[in-house]
Amino acid sequence: MQAAFLKFLACPNPSCRGTLKLDAAGSLKSSDKKSREIAEGFVACQTCREIYPILKGIVILVPDVWNYLSRNFLLIKGICAKYGGLAPQTLKTIMSRISLPLPKQVDYDVSRQRVFERESSFYRLSHYGDLWKGLSPKEPLFDFLQQQKGRSPHDVLETFLLNGTRKNGGIAVEVGCNVGGFLKRIAPRYETLFGVDLNLEVLILAKKLLKGGPVELLLAQGEYLPFADQTLDLAASVNVIDLLEKPEEFLKEQTRPLKKGGKLLLAAPYVFAQNLNGRAKNPIQWVKNMLKGKILLEKEKDPVCWIYRKGPRQYEIFYTHCLSAVKRG
Repeated sequence: MQAAFLKFLACPNPSCRGTLKLDAAGSLKSSDKKSREIAEGFVACQTCREIYPILKGIVILVPDVWNYLSRNFLLIKGICAKYGGLAPQTLKTIMSRISLPLPKQVDYDVSRQRVFERESSFYRLSHYGDLWKGLSPKEPLFDFLQQQKGRSPHDVLETFLLNGTRKNGGIAVEVGCNVGGFLKRIAPRYETLFGVDLNLEVLILAKKLLKGGPVELLLAQGEYLPFADQTLDLAASVNVIDLLEKPEEFLKEQTRPLKKGGKLLLAAPYVFAQNLNGRAKNPIQWVKNMLKGKILLEKEKDPVCWIYRKGPRQYEIFYTHCLSAVKRG
């Protein structure tokens, strides 16, 4: 990560939100001295004194970070190994703070990593609605996928943004950024951008794809964004809310760090309705009700097709709702 971006970040602990600084004693490895790009090291909260690691240039900013690393140690270590491994001192510091997985957990974690890698590879191919690129005319769905060009949720949200009256500049975040395709699209309109995801590998790939731009990638949770109140000019997310156990907490957290007049872009098929115990017969209206009083709705479009490629002969189509709004003053 670039040290200059720390001034925009805050401790992810909701009861703290303290400022973060590079921990000089733990900063081990710099990949680019001119830009102060830190490949490995640690940042420390100046209020609660919690320490957060930087691995492969990605800072991990989640509440209860060492418990998180304990539960995901083998998965994270395996991903880092694919991209050159970790310095011995970094690994030593992490090992001294975590609880190692019990032997019976090892088989489960390795199996989970294999499933994760397979599923995330498919997801990276189809997240941005550009499956029509590079297809052979012999592809059974060739004609159908060609018709979807420019019609994906990302395309619609970008249109909402470009048609807005807001001038260029400010700070933007995309929650669930994947490999950074949408961040790359909107980068010309913002001075500083953050991509948030819980998938370390896609963040490492995004860092390579977005190298040189004003973008910082964070391993963080959408329900606990590492930003202070009224910090952001844009908060965007696509196909994230459906993956969460408590979507209401996610919605609250998308508006909290927005400045007054900041823009919210949200797109999802809202298949989470089945997990709300009957509270949402109409999930789109439920989302609007959750945001009522906090935002002013600008534009919406429904349905928008999101086509997900699960394998060479398997696709899924979701009807997605796209929304653009501004935070009330």
